[in-house]
Amino acid sequence: MNLFITRLYKIKQLFILLFISLSISSCNNGKEKKGLFVEENQVTTKLDTTPQLEVGCYTYNDDKNYITFEITETEDRVIGNLMYKLDGKDANTGVFKGKLNGNILFGNYTFNSEGITSTREVTFQLINNKLIEGFGMMNDLGNSFIDKNDIAYTSQMQLTKTTCKD
Repeated sequence: MNLFITRLYKIKQLFILLFISLSISSCNNGKEKKGLFVEENQVTTKLDTTPQLEVGCYTYNDDKNYITFEITETEDRVIGNLMYKLDGKDANTGVFKGKLNGNILFGNYTFNSEGITSTREVTFQLINNKLIEGFGMMNDLGNSFIDKNDIAYTSQMQLTKTTCKD
């Protein structure tokens, strides 16, 4: 019985020491944060890394191909006039309606080409005030992306913020 009390006393001492050491290690007095020391006079500023899509015109022109995207609204949804004049293809012009999620602009483009009105999904990635169109596998009708997570934003025809022409 005496041996049992001695062992119980030692276990109690171990628990007390463990509790004290955990209490001391968790207390950092505001000087340490996640293993990094912070100086008392250090000023922290939060950088806004959210891309800013602005109302106005974004264009691409290489004398053979011309794309213009005049964004007219950016509040709850993004609305704008989009026009493609690509070498070897019929020109088309229409209205884009979509949403900006992070730096990805995704929506529907309703356009006229050769007297026919069509709608297709269009997506752009906003990087450094440029819009880069994304391409991916489309459904059989060519109007909807099959997998929105498998879109490559690799277009060499990057739309740059410009002054709108009247």
